[in-house]
Amino acid sequence: MITNITRTLYPKKGEEPKMTIPLDFMPDWEGLDEDKPEVVGQSVEEQKRILFGIAGNQRRKIRKDQSLEGRRRKKLPLMRK
Repeated sequence: MITNITRTLYPKKGEEPKMTIPLDFMPDWEGLDEDKPEVVGQSVEEQKRILFGIAGNQRRKIRKDQSLEGRRRKKLPLMRK
């Protein structure tokens, strides 16, 4: 396999290259790999809080841009001699 060739040619310093088999790349659909820890994701409340925070920042930015629109200075024409 290509990964075995690559690992043999370019091993990490001080480590013996670990050879792989095709089963290393196959997903475990049956859940036979019980020794792996379960990944805990975000709760729905955490996701809501984050998304509402992003939306609030966007709203503040839009309001700020709208309030500054009339106050922006216009460029003065260049004075030529």
